Amino acid sequence: MTLKSLALGCAALALAPAASAASVVRAEQTTAQFQQVFDSYFTKPGKHLVTLDAYRTPAGMRYVYYGVEEDRPAFQTLAELDGAGFQKAFNEAAKNGLGLVDISITDTPSGPLFAGIWEAGVTTASRGNLTQGDLNTWQVEAPASGNVPIDLECYGADDDPRYAVIWKHDPGAGDWKMEYGLSGAAFQERYNLHVDEGYRLVQVDVCSGGDAPRYGGIFVKSDGRNWFSKGDLSSAELLKAQTDADSQGYRLLSISGYLVGANSRFSAVWAQ
Repeated sequence: MTLKSLALGCAALALAPAASAASVVRAEQTTAQFQQVFDSYFTKPGKHLVTLDAYRTPAGMRYVYYGVEEDRPAFQTLAELDGAGFQKAFNEAAKNGLGLVDISITDTPSGPLFAGIWEAGVTTASRGNLTQGDLNTWQVEAPASGNVPIDLECYGADDDPRYAVIWKHDPGAGDWKMEYGLSGAAFQERYNLHVDEGYRLVQVDVCSGGDAPRYGGIFVKSDGRNWFSKGDLSSAELLKAQTDADSQGYRLLSISGYLVGANSRFSAVWAQ
């Protein structure tokens, strides 16, 4: 898949959208459908692809993605790369001043496939192929180093889950929590606990490598803004939720696509 664009003449930092900013959400998109929308829409000035997620179905790869009409930095988006191809793209992007801001990893019979969004003017670091123990260690050590996770991705089999994490060095960002590898019920319990503790969800991650989805997410100390999240949505429910969010000035922060049985489902987070 050859999604790639280096936008010229754009602002170095994305501007916060007005409440009426137009948005686009597409779910259950094939590779060809995503490529067509990317080429015809997101390569144009003032069209910002914010986040994407890929997942595999019996009928092939499927994508869910979100973007808004707003000024945006120069960017690059690549999808369906193997590990070596993604590492090469990551290295080249860093040389060109582009930081990875969003990652998606999809298990396939021939190995994991990677997708990502890089943006100019952003400095990030990342690690992949982490066991749960590796991620535990990173999570314990990160606060002392002033590192804050901005994206978490799970993949792999239920008996050997793997993770990738993107983070920024931001010692003043405040407290955060991260959960991963949980059943739906267990994640709901942790979600309730963290919200009661004064945190808000900013990124959600769900993967389905076997009998049931595994849930995770990133929580940050609440700054008083309004936010909400919804889980296990059908495509129609997701589109309605986005329409309602647009009408109230909410921006979609994170979205995750996955299978429950033979059906596509989506979990997402919005904030004003």
